[in-house]
Amino acid sequence: MSSTFGKSNWHRRPPSTFTIEALIVTLEQAEIPCRRTGKEIEADIDGVGHHSYKIAPQKGVYFNAATGKGGTIAALLKRKRIDAAATATDATPTPRPAAGGQQPKDTTAQARRVWSAAWTCTHGADMPAGWDQGLAVAAKGAKRLTLEQERDAAIAYLRSRLGDAHLLHWMRQARVGRTLDGQPMLVLPMHSGGVLSGIQRVILDASGQKIERKMLGKHGYMPLPAPVGVQPAQLVPDAASCVLAGEGFETDASVVQAVGHPGIAAMDAGGLRRWADEQAAAAANATPERLAKAPAVIVLADRDASGTGQKAAAYAVRTLRAAGLRAFYAEPLSPEDGGPKGGPKGSDWNDYIREGLDGAIVAHLQLAIERGDALMPEPEQNEPASAAPVFDFSGYRLAETPAAVAETAEVDAVRAEMEIQFQRIVKEYVGWRKKDVSSRDPFEPELFHITTGVGKSRSVKHLIHDLIIRSKGVRVVVSVPDHEQALEYEKAGFFHLWSRQPDDSKAPQALCQSYVEMEQARDRGHVSQAEFCRRCSNGLAWAIKNAQKELDSGTCSEARAAVLQERIEAYTAELQRRGLDPQFVDPCRWQDHLREAINAQFVVIVHDSYSHSVVGDALFFADESFDLAKTVQIELSDIHEWSAKNAAILDSLKGHITITDEIKDKLEKHKKAGELFKVLAARMAFWAAEGKDGEVRADAELARAIEDLLALTKEKVNLAAWETLGFDDKGYLKEAPLRAAYALAESLRNIGGGHVAKGRLVIAASSPIVERVQLGMPTVFLDATPPKALQDIVKANNGKIHKLIARQNVRIVRHPSRFWGISALDPARVGAKRVQREIARYVALMKTCLNSAVLVHKRAHDQLPAQSDSVGYWGMHHRAHNRWTGKDLTIVGSFFPPESAWRSLYQQDRLAALASGCAPEHWPVWPEDAAVVDGAWVCEGDREVQSRLPLPADPHIRDWLLDRVTGETVQAIGRVRGANASSEITVRIFGGVPLAGLGEHGLQVAEYAADPVELGQSRAEVNEERHEAAMARLDAAAARLVAKGQVITTETMAAEVRATGTYGPAAPRQNRSYWHSRESNTKPIETQNAAPVAFSASTYRQWLERIRQVAPALYAHMATTGRGAAVVRAMREAAERYGRTALKAAVEIAESLVKQGDSALWDTLDALDAVDADAPTHTHKALRNVIAAVLAASDEASPPLSMLTLTS
Repeated sequence: MSSTFGKSNWHRRPPSTFTIEALIVTLEQAEIPCRRTGKEIEADIDGVGHHSYKIAPQKGVYFNAATGKGGTIAALLKRKRIDAAATATDATPTPRPAAGGQQPKDTTAQARRVWSAAWTCTHGADMPAGWDQGLAVAAKGAKRLTLEQERDAAIAYLRSRLGDAHLLHWMRQARVGRTLDGQPMLVLPMHSGGVLSGIQRVILDASGQKIERKMLGKHGYMPLPAPVGVQPAQLVPDAASCVLAGEGFETDASVVQAVGHPGIAAMDAGGLRRWADEQAAAAANATPERLAKAPAVIVLADRDASGTGQKAAAYAVRTLRAAGLRAFYAEPLSPEDGGPKGGPKGSDWNDYIREGLDGAIVAHLQLAIERGDALMPEPEQNEPASAAPVFDFSGYRLAETPAAVAETAEVDAVRAEMEIQFQRIVKEYVGWRKKDVSSRDPFEPELFHITTGVGKSRSVKHLIHDLIIRSKGVRVVVSVPDHEQALEYEKAGFFHLWSRQPDDSKAPQALCQSYVEMEQARDRGHVSQAEFCRRCSNGLAWAIKNAQKELDSGTCSEARAAVLQERIEAYTAELQRRGLDPQFVDPCRWQDHLREAINAQFVVIVHDSYSHSVVGDALFFADESFDLAKTVQIELSDIHEWSAKNAAILDSLKGHITITDEIKDKLEKHKKAGELFKVLAARMAFWAAEGKDGEVRADAELARAIEDLLALTKEKVNLAAWETLGFDDKGYLKEAPLRAAYALAESLRNIGGGHVAKGRLVIAASSPIVERVQLGMPTVFLDATPPKALQDIVKANNGKIHKLIARQNVRIVRHPSRFWGISALDPARVGAKRVQREIARYVALMKTCLNSAVLVHKRAHDQLPAQSDSVGYWGMHHRAHNRWTGKDLTIVGSFFPPESAWRSLYQQDRLAALASGCAPEHWPVWPEDAAVVDGAWVCEGDREVQSRLPLPADPHIRDWLLDRVTGETVQAIGRVRGANASSEITVRIFGGVPLAGLGEHGLQVAEYAADPVELGQSRAEVNEERHEAAMARLDAAAARLVAKGQVITTETMAAEVRATGTYGPAAPRQNRSYWHSRESNTKPIETQNAAPVAFSASTYRQWLERIRQVAPALYAHMATTGRGAAVVRAMREAAERYGRTALKAAVEIAESLVKQGDSALWDTLDALDAVDADAPTHTHKALRNVIAAVLAASDEASPPLSMLTLTS
């Protein structure tokens, strides 16, 4: 038996066991806080305010979570001098052998289940996604109440601990849940090795008061990102970035949100020690360069009465320093120094918020760091010397649920599959075309999600050689985004239908002689061909010419000839009425151009020129993306114009002598239209008076009026009578009412409303291409990044989606730590100096990628030095070109729409989707509160990236927005044609906007990296600006105090700044000796070999406090003479040049001299000036600087006094 189980295990004496009840009584009698949790007891044995001792009475052992140590209960009671004899049970369990001993239960899986069951609250009225699915109506109310109680309790708890300013930020770092016995709880994640290892549960009552904390799973750490928008404070000299490490979540979060640096919550004192230990092994292999770039670590110590928190923090600091990292000890200030009072067990950094001192956190933390080494406890016995690694907080983390990557294939295989599908579509179309119009079924749309570089456009161009299409004589029409791409189709043999041109420079065949007036009508929403061209003088001349040509051909019937002759006479009379001779009016050239396009078999147009009259029942390809809808804005003046014109029509109809049934019908319709205008005008006037800016829903009265309007317009191409264009007697356009009746009806019927912005009603009108799908006409979409709305439209109309994703030979490197937005490039918002710095950063970035194509924002592009074709900008060069084929690519920023445009863009897609029959639950109404989320974490694949911009709180709308942003970036990546590359292409993407859904395009990020060192530190620049502004304020305040004859102290300075505002009146220039300011040199006094000395309000106060403690007489002299700032500056320079030891001796001598009076000071200064320049020690030199500052003496102003010999 011993050979099986091990002799040592078999003969080990078991520990004494106890009953739970007896042990609880014993601990309570000893006044030790404790509580029962199942079969265990949690106790605060050391009196630190945390129940860190986990005691198992039936096993006779305990474990201290704070220190990671354990032992027997008997030994613990003996150490605490508690009588254990009466507590232990009489009977000892019979020992039983166990191979390897009993192992503690691993609850990691349980912790992960609890975490998955909890939910993330993103705003104050949030509910879990799909919370009511599958519930009966009667059960939904109770479920809602339960979830609201969980949410409200968690919010109340965090509000009481961390305040309101960044409440939602912290809610998004945790989750909300409920215990098995129904108590609300806040669930905090603990990570280890990049994965969730455990959780900490904060059990709450209904009001948000904490009941207890419980750990589940393996111990880990909780990263705490800084809230977006908090400018990082300069805490440590020469350290642009810092990491804050502390015990508890609330302690660390309190400081993180105040100073703007990220943090790590170790969850308890033992966790803080383990964090330092675990980092040590990794640091051993770090290069010196990486260690040098590491952020400074500030360890936030709890100010425990027992000393536990201080010892753990000191251990972590020494461990990190031993690894070659910069680490600092920071303990809350005592109540005597203005710190929090805390409780009987001590205080921590969270007490600043709970006691209303949150405004002092930054200043007190700076002072605590300065005092840290003096207050840090001595090393404990046998404390190991260890190293710590770099903690790189870069705004990304491992994804808990990695996103899938679409299946890819080699480009040749994808290209072959595309050709097969194209041939199938052609055959199906020819068969559909043979049928009689009345017997045709709707042609199901097809969408090709196909990788850039596969050759979709080339394959469509090759259809011009297709024997089936040519032999059957069917038409193929392609639309593209712009005429530049249309020219490529023209080269392949397609007829290029140009849009109307203002002159002969580009396409003389498409000249519009009345282009300016035509554009005015188009800007008001009118269809040029249907409304303008038929009344334009040049259009009438063309109609006369075309009718005469048909008559002369001799091919028309007598009836047709009669119609044509009547038309010629009517149009001739109209031109003559305008005072024009029809023979000398130039016929419209564009109408001839249009007829050529209608008669051509292969035609290419731009998306904006699409019309059913041109395309008809042709096989239509939409090559690349297009706007699914457009925004229409209606002003109150438009309503009044409609109403006035409608009233004039009514008066005209009433003036008829004979009222026919047709006239009666028109009268009724226009009366209804008048009622609609009254209702709509009243609504808009109300919205304008209320200053409303948000969603507008159609009430019952407005809904009835809209239905009447739909009956009037019937079809999108029909024009309401009150919208018609007005021409004068000469045929010139004189009025162009807004054409929006059908768009208004369509918006309010399909999406239930619009929204008001700046007094305008904003609605949407769907694209005629989308309408083509609804009509069941042959339509094929080709897009490398099809938007979600288009995919939904195709599915809703029983269409097919072909995912033809080719493998791209690209390596994507992400740099998400910096935003790279356009605001920093706008001098009106940030000033010219900031813009210059930003452009300098762009230039520095471009120098790191000399052989790479670069895509930047247009504002940066226009201000950069001379560029080649390898430099482009968003909106112009991220789509539809192949000039960067095979090149490495650097992408800066993203094509992110401004927040003010989100609603309109979403409404456009939503209208197109719902009008095409898509499921309404996929396209929810834009929320009235329209909450946004700062710092949201978004999955990019196997990593999550924290957004540097606010994102919509609604998950559907957020997915829609990120889909747009990612699609534009994927288009940019496609410019390098990675699908055809034989060697790997590197694509570097700089920017803090997450790229959700990269995997859907077969792409994944290979590496996440920090920005190149050449780009500098943006945080340091911000701190520099803030430092300069603070110095100017202090300079002016000190000068004003001296001018008033007051003493400069911390209190008088603060009072002066508060009394006079930011800067107050200008200070006399002769008093600028106290602080350097913008008017004077902004650097401290520099002497040979001296480095510039940083000078701030916080360091000034710290120096004054030191002087007050070690040299009270000198301090009093400085306060009464107003020489405080000058003396502090002299001391700082002396410390830098001659060392702290020399300065200490100099201050001691100066203190003695001050007590003797000013004459002693002058005598000593004279003696020091007489000493040979090479002879004085560092103490002599330091003393000379200090005394000169005390006396305000320059080299020329020293009075001739007697000699005094000094010894060091």
